[in-house]
Amino acid sequence: MRTSSRYMDRQKKSRRTEIKKNVAVVVIIAVFGVFVFSVNAVGKFMAEKVMTPVLNYIIIHPTATAEPGVTADSSKVSQTITVPAFTLYSIQMGAYSGSESATSAAESLQSAGGGGYVVKSDYFRVLASGYLTAEDAEKVQQQLKDAGTSSSVYELKCDELVFKITATKAQIETINGAFRTYPELCTQLVGDCISFDKSEITQIQLKTKMKAILGKIQAQIKALDEMNGSSDNKPLTALTELYTQAETSLEDICGETGNSSLDFSVRIKYNYIAMADAYCKYEDNIS
Repeated sequence: MRTSSRYMDRQKKSRRTEIKKNVAVVVIIAVFGVFVFSVNAVGKFMAEKVMTPVLNYIIIHPTATAEPGVTADSSKVSQTITVPAFTLYSIQMGAYSGSESATSAAESLQSAGGGGYVVKSDYFRVLASGYLTAEDAEKVQQQLKDAGTSSSVYELKCDELVFKITATKAQIETINGAFRTYPELCTQLVGDCISFDKSEITQIQLKTKMKAILGKIQAQIKALDEMNGSSDNKPLTALTELYTQAETSLEDICGETGNSSLDFSVRIKYNYIAMADAYCKYEDNIS
């Protein structure tokens, strides 16, 4: 009996040690595989949310100006809007109770090619990359484990959100497009980063693609600004700010010169994880 008790004590101690290693230790990674994420339909939140009065009446006074000889359609209709579900299966390299430790770990991770983005939740979580499916993330996690590096899979996730709005048809199209375009552009950015990491495109070609994404972001900002006008609708104002943050980040990356391929890749990985995190937090706030 004493032998059995000692064995169980050793097992418990071993498990506690392993948990501490998984949570507190970051090991520099030399190579990352393919980094992908996109809108994921798993785990849909199907219960309809009627956002009243915040989103029920988007615009009180239409701000669009009709072309000469064309009558603007200012009649309002009610329509259901679906905000796509979103999941980024990220590789977490450490979780810390303090921001300073997380920042230090993130910097070390970036020097090795990882995104090094810190998500603040119950812990300060240091993320390296994101994947389309849990299976792909788990494969990378296993590869890291085989190489002697502890990691875990952390989901940046927001469920599908459904709500009703009352506005003109043009305004509804603008809002619907804005909600759908953001995750699509995130996905496109990650796909372009993958091609760059595989040496399928050059840094110059990647910047060209990023400038095209930037142009689409700026078009969405303009459309939202023109529609929202001076009504100060909080959810729409926050959506515009979401796009504006992405605009600023991409402008900074596109404007940089002389970066190594590694540094350039790190910046993009950091950026798409940041965009995913911001999108999920936005949806959480409006729900």
